[in-house]
Amino acid sequence: MSVRSSTLGQSMAYIIFHPQRKSEDIQMKAKEELLNYFQNGPGRLCGLDTLFFQPTLSSRANAGIVPFQLLYGQPYITERLLDCTFRISIDSFFQINVSAAEVLYSVIKDCAKLKPTDVFLDICCGTGSIGISMAASAKRLFGVEIIQQAIDDAKLNAKLNNVNNVEFICSRASEALKKISVGAYFDINETAVAVVNPGRNGVSNLCCPPNEKLPGNPFSPTRAVPVDMFPHTVHCELVVVFER
Repeated sequence: MSVRSSTLGQSMAYIIFHPQRKSEDIQMKAKEELLNYFQNGPGRLCGLDTLFFQPTLSSRANAGIVPFQLLYGQPYITERLLDCTFRISIDSFFQINVSAAEVLYSVIKDCAKLKPTDVFLDICCGTGSIGISMAASAKRLFGVEIIQQAIDDAKLNAKLNNVNNVEFICSRASEALKKISVGAYFDINETAVAVVNPGRNGVSNLCCPPNEKLPGNPFSPTRAVPVDMFPHTVHCELVVVFER
């Protein structure tokens, strides 16, 4: 069982259930018992707003493979960050430490130095929190994310915050950038500023030797700012600025 909460006091829980070759009837009974426990039993003291159930043989399966089953409540919770409102669904990424995320996003904004004529690219955008919080400083915003549920949330979040200069694209980043860089999406004379916030796999081919097959001038790191996102641990986020 995992629980996600927001600074607005909302909470969402999802329970991973290993079926152990049990029949559908037994699984249904387990769901009914869980529902009764959290709605009418001792679990009601948790005050959960949303409860999901996922039967899977692994510790966690992608919702696209094994869908989460909503037992009760809304299929999302709401969070506030930098005066913006964000809807967060069960399978969408959102920073856990919101106070630290506000510091992180402020550092990103300071490093990006967006101008009103810039095109802003939010790569691996998740629910769109970075892009939406900075969209007012740019001419246009493009958000790219491979998870459809996160893109759906990002589009709704843009509407919630009256952000109209944005387009969110569900695609692999490498494929989406090819489309954005040509045609009606992007004028070659416009300046682009990109924020890349990848998942655990990181960015492939980040550092490459000079190669004639790689077009354009190379990017060089010019600034690095650590942000303590995980107090009392040895880990931190590092914002690195690359320019060319």
